[in-house]
Amino acid sequence: MRSGHASAADPNSLTRHQAAALQGQYREAVRQLPASVRAGGRPNFINIDVYIHVIKGKQNRGAVRNRALEAQIHVLNKSFSGRTAPRAHSTPFRFRLRGIDRTTNPTWYRHVPGSKAEQKMKRALRVGDARTLNLYTANPRPSGLLGYATFPQHYDGRPKLDGVVVNRESLPGGDYDPFAKGDTATHEVGHWLGLYHTFQGGCGVKNDYVTDTAKEQSPAGGCPQGRDTCPATGKDPIHNFMDYTIDKCMFLFTKGQAERMRLAFQAFRN
Repeated sequence: MRSGHASAADPNSLTRHQAAALQGQYREAVRQLPASVRAGGRPNFINIDVYIHVIKGKQNRGAVRNRALEAQIHVLNKSFSGRTAPRAHSTPFRFRLRGIDRTTNPTWYRHVPGSKAEQKMKRALRVGDARTLNLYTANPRPSGLLGYATFPQHYDGRPKLDGVVVNRESLPGGDYDPFAKGDTATHEVGHWLGLYHTFQGGCGVKNDYVTDTAKEQSPAGGCPQGRDTCPATGKDPIHNFMDYTIDKCMFLFTKGQAERMRLAFQAFRN
């Protein structure tokens, strides 16, 4: 999840116990993969079909033009291919827009994560299988909530709820400046592919379970150059897509994050 306000609830914030439980599932599922897959035997690209569900409220609020949705897919492909910065690491994921539908439902438009409205929305609209990304645009509550996602470990238990929800104003060209360049979707798809926030475990030993992201005590806001909240691990990863900084400040995944997403996809979504 990303939030434009510190007070907004975070559906993707996990306690250390919850993160450890999901990590246990990840570790066991990866252990059962063929050795060649664990070692890096993989196709050059993993193509992900994307279906976008535009939810609208009263008086056509939340309407989104196709060109904004196409621009969002372009942002995902640029971000996940490492074309955002020299230090950005490429991942194997590429996204293909396969369908767009539009639904007017004020309750769904302003739904709360985890509510019956969310469940009804997704059960009515979701298509595809574990490999399919269902992306919903709406204006979820509370105000300031930019988006949220399900983790891949959750798919088997509740497949119809799988997917990513983003605030429609976070799409490229939206009105939620400085969060309107499409990186909210990048962040949420990172969760959908198995990543935690960079600040998940604070300065603890496990942190986000990725060894090449520097530890970070708490979410970073704005673009605080030189921020360093944990000793002996390097400066905070404020430019990482899995932090909370503004869109123009975040522009990379690390090699370790790319590998974790690859393995999580093979273990839970393939």
